[in-house]
Amino acid sequence: MSHFDPKAFAQAIKLGDGAALEEIIAAYPGCLTIKLRSAQTGSYSFDDPLSFAAHTGLVKTTEILLKHGAPLEDKHIQSAREWQTVETLALLERTLADRKKEEELAAQRKAEEKNREKWTLTSPYEVVREKTIADWRLTDIFNFQTRERMKIMKSLDNSHTDVKHYGFDDMKDKSAVEQAFERQKELGGLADPQSVVGPVSARNLKAMKGVTP
Repeated sequence: MSHFDPKAFAQAIKLGDGAALEEIIAAYPGCLTIKLRSAQTGSYSFDDPLSFAAHTGLVKTTEILLKHGAPLEDKHIQSAREWQTVETLALLERTLADRKKEEELAAQRKAEEKNREKWTLTSPYEVVREKTIADWRLTDIFNFQTRERMKIMKSLDNSHTDVKHYGFDDMKDKSAVEQAFERQKELGGLADPQSVVGPVSARNLKAMKGVTP
């Protein structure tokens, strides 16, 4: 095919010529978003090929356009309703629902991936937690020899970095230290449970040693 012919493309949609449609779309993928004028369709002008397909009511044509990723919006559903093309309407509604579901699942997977924590044992007495929240990359370094926590926050937008140091004894809430201790133990660390002290002490410290209070 030497050049794209909008009129031939419109005719293939109108006549349900699947072979011609497949050939045109393969050669010119951008044709799925072009406007079709009345001189090309022989009737009305349409914002895009899928709107024209909804008007014709040919399910085969619509299936081919959707298969190749033709943009699908609520306006196409409305167009099929206006032209009372029942089978095409059902296909469009089903496909739109499926695509929205896929988008939601993809967004959910992306959010879960961003919020997932990664723990790494960097020495027998040190463990690092990394995770991303919103536009920030958070890195927590827990050293059970020096009994210190270093918290690094790096902006993913402008690379601004904020670093803070905490002694375990200065932390009123030791839950993060307790969690880090458990992770380093799971990863093969050698930290002494005595390195975790403070308001947590007695009950949790015994539990860490495997002693029943």
